Amino acid sequence: MSLAAYAATQPAPFSHIICNPPFFRRSLAPPNAARATARHESESSLTFGDIIAFAASYLLPAGKLTVLLPPPEMQQFEQAAAAGGLPVQTRLLVQHRPGGRVTRCISEFGRDAPASIQARALVIQATDGAYSAAFRALLSGFYLAL
Repeated sequence: MSLAAYAATQPAPFSHIICNPPFFRRSLAPPNAARATARHESESSLTFGDIIAFAASYLLPAGKLTVLLPPPEMQQFEQAAAAGGLPVQTRLLVQHRPGGRVTRCISEFGRDAPASIQARALVIQATDGAYSAAFRALLSGFYLAL
């Protein structure tokens, strides 16, 4: 089902759209078809432009779009979103361990450009290997293993 067909089934524009789009492009897909569909862009998957155009059309004036991507893809998405009228508002930079590299970015977009972009960090595991307090607080309502 296309985004437009889905939107037609909804009663009103959206206050918040959350998206974790496929992000690998032109890379070797894993043998697991479900994993490949979730992570690898294909001819039938949504493009960044599709997502941005949909959000620009279907978000309420104060609505937000939240997207999760690896850092290089997020940089591309943020540039495209700004050009599409949805500048980045906030960023959450996700690391597996303290001092590690950022592996994912969660950025929130809206119609108004902020004076400054709020950036925060989230560390998944503390140095002892246990889930960090911040990670548990954020995901305890969704992640049963916490």
